[in-house]
Amino acid sequence: MSHHRSLRDFCSILCIAAFLQIVTAYPAAANPIQFQTIAVTGQSTAEGDDEFAWFGSHSINNAGQVAFVAETRNPVGREQSNIYLDDGYDLRRVVASYDATPEGDGYFASIDDAGLNLSDAGHVLFHSLLGNTSRGAANDRGAYLYEGSTVSKIMREGDIPPDGNGVFTEAALVYFDQWLLNASGQVALRAEMGSTAAGTKDDTGLYFFDRSSLSTVAREGGPSPGGHYLFSSVGYYHQFALNATGQLAFALHRTDPDGTDRGQGLYLYQQSTTTTVFEKGDVIVDPYWRPFAGCGDPTLDDHGQLAFEVGYGSGFMYNSGLFLHTSSSLTRIVETNEPALDGNGKITSINSTPLLLAGSGRVVFSVELTVQLDRAYRHDGAIYLYDNSSITTILREGDLTPDGRYRFEDVPQLIAANSAGQLLLFAENLADVLTGESACDALFLLGIHGSLVRIVGNGDVIDVDPSDAEDLRTVCEVFCEGPGNDDGKTRCLSDSGTVVFDLYFTDGSSGIFTATIIPEPASLALLTFAVLVMLRRRG
Repeated sequence: MSHHRSLRDFCSILCIAAFLQIVTAYPAAANPIQFQTIAVTGQSTAEGDDEFAWFGSHSINNAGQVAFVAETRNPVGREQSNIYLDDGYDLRRVVASYDATPEGDGYFASIDDAGLNLSDAGHVLFHSLLGNTSRGAANDRGAYLYEGSTVSKIMREGDIPPDGNGVFTEAALVYFDQWLLNASGQVALRAEMGSTAAGTKDDTGLYFFDRSSLSTVAREGGPSPGGHYLFSSVGYYHQFALNATGQLAFALHRTDPDGTDRGQGLYLYQQSTTTTVFEKGDVIVDPYWRPFAGCGDPTLDDHGQLAFEVGYGSGFMYNSGLFLHTSSSLTRIVETNEPALDGNGKITSINSTPLLLAGSGRVVFSVELTVQLDRAYRHDGAIYLYDNSSITTILREGDLTPDGRYRFEDVPQLIAANSAGQLLLFAENLADVLTGESACDALFLLGIHGSLVRIVGNGDVIDVDPSDAEDLRTVCEVFCEGPGNDDGKTRCLSDSGTVVFDLYFTDGSSGIFTATIIPEPASLALLTFAVLVMLRRRG
């Protein structure tokens, strides 16, 4: 019996030793950020003697892949643009300058450094200037989709639109950074046409690519739902949102056939059918029965929930408010002139496109507040969370960073949100509590329940060497693509909480990096404690 007990005790001691080794090897909670270097200027590429010269846009997906545009330079100084894809294990080039176009007319001469997007399935959306084309400058730009082993054409300058009216022009690709890509590889895009039947009255449109063909969502001069009015120009200032099911939300103005303005409408498109969310003149059912006047940029999640800012009423009764639309309801979340949540001031504006937390009915948004001080007024701000029926404050101007060292002098920019309830913030105006001086810009990851972690900022010293060697460089600028979550825009924050960003250093170099928050090892410590208790009971 004593022999068996001693054997059990010996095994328990081994377990404790193993757990203690894990716990002591685990990063301390004071430094819970794990950085990964994706690529740095001056670094050799995997293809040969080339090295990275500079980087363009980047995007991350929920599989942990990172795609980015990079200019490379060979030993004799020849530069070319490329698209790289990193899966955490391997960094490889997937598209390069001088690759032939899939349609066989010309080659990729210069891949655009803006607007690149990456889907959860690994599709990469990009735009390129083309060389050696059959019609020269008349068809030397195009948009394409990398699909794992092949590249497909989405649209090219000189192509005929689906309805046969006109041809796509170079201007169709000017606002490529507004194109959207969903998890399935479907694309929503704004385009301009030339040589159309009605000239400037039908030369813009909104289109949908389903990975095989292009279809028309809305065209300038075409009928709006109901057929009473026509859509007016599909301008670059009109934003839209695309979810994983292929549902597309967009806002456009309408006119009478004679050109009389009939205001704006908000619509949902899916599978060739467009439905109306609201149009100017529709009323809000409240004590004042105020009519809608127009809306801001919509955001849409994969469950079909739609959040947007809207103006309504007129004269002294005019307000703007934030709404949440589902298939069965329209809910007003908040509106201007309401008091701040803590009673200190009132809401004067809703600042930015709201961010939806996928499928939860939760909406994060930023507001500007006006606070009265004696006879003067001070502008203030806050980030709020709407959670189905209640609103809470996540962060307010004047709050301190977790270490108490810095104060948010302005409300940080809302860059992205993920389904785990994490928000990526960019703070441009921090104040040093000790000195009172302005501090550096920085990225923060904020949990909706209050946890706030600083990721990286100006002045930080980063080891850019992924090996055991050390190469320390000082950050002078941080750049992060966004905003984006489930709405088809370029993403810089994955659902697992990994962030991708550019860093620029004081020595003139730059690089693409990811950062992941490492949870505190509380579970390991508790498990070790449990083993100790069991060992004591055996004794």
